[in-house]
Amino acid sequence: MSHKTRKYRCHLSFILIVTLALQVMVIPFTGEPVFAATRMTLDKATQLALLNSDALEEIKLDILKKNMERQQAVEGLRDIRKKESTVRFSLLFSISFPEKHGMPKEIELIMKIPKIDHEIDILNHKLAFNEQKIKFEVQQIYLDLLLQQRTIARLTNQVDLEKKSLTRLETDLKRGMASQEDLDAAKASKETMDKLLAKESKTFFSLKEKLSAKCGTDMLSVSSFNMDLYMAELNRNDITPLVRTATARDFDFYSIVQQRKLAEKKVDELVDIYRGRYGSKVNRIMPEIRKNKANKAKFLAAYNAMLDDIDRPWT
Repeated sequence: MSHKTRKYRCHLSFILIVTLALQVMVIPFTGEPVFAATRMTLDKATQLALLNSDALEEIKLDILKKNMERQQAVEGLRDIRKKESTVRFSLLFSISFPEKHGMPKEIELIMKIPKIDHEIDILNHKLAFNEQKIKFEVQQIYLDLLLQQRTIARLTNQVDLEKKSLTRLETDLKRGMASQEDLDAAKASKETMDKLLAKESKTFFSLKEKLSAKCGTDMLSVSSFNMDLYMAELNRNDITPLVRTATARDFDFYSIVQQRKLAEKKVDELVDIYRGRYGSKVNRIMPEIRKNKANKAKFLAAYNAMLDDIDRPWT
């Protein structure tokens, strides 16, 4: 691939990334309904929240940029290897033999790709982790809404009963079948229930606002939240497997493990490069490299001995 072609591809990649970045800038929820809905399900709310998340879009954009960076690194390495393995002719028929760029440059280029692969892998798991986090947050709000919905239904029924009781006592008082004290007690009870219903209704409204902000959709007009929940029985024997699963999906834990794996992969790549150039002389350092915890003094001694073996033909 020519330098001019790579330059055009870089420009196009930049334009694509900027375009996607502008698309990520989602207009925040302003309270205006996106659709008219009177019933809501947990699945629908979860889908809306995932679509509304700026954080997820940012991660997806980062993954796209890293993939482009990897493609450019692969093409750059391919071009350099081509230069050092081909004979080129100028217009004046002068011959240019393969060029040597030296091991440091080769190591730099070879090690860049595993590093990018590691970063892409981390971003993919970060994306999955954040998706699960959003789902969990929506589930928590939705469950609170369901409980509040049931509370309001129960209180509304009680208020209706109090109202009927008060009406009956007013009639009974006129007939001399009830006392004023009975009527006053009924009024006080109804007022208490009215205040409690107003308080719980306010909490219900706040939860709707919270879900609206999460989903980017007006939930205030939703009159009913469906009880479409998966129910399962759990016992103490389920705790250990659940903890194990949660640990395996924890993003911070995964990042630490992958950092260790990347370091090991870098060592393997370097060893392969040096072995390809210097053969069995590299074996001097292998016993310490393969240990879970290397002895630094022994490693440095073996490393210096390896360098002596490498330099010996030139001394």
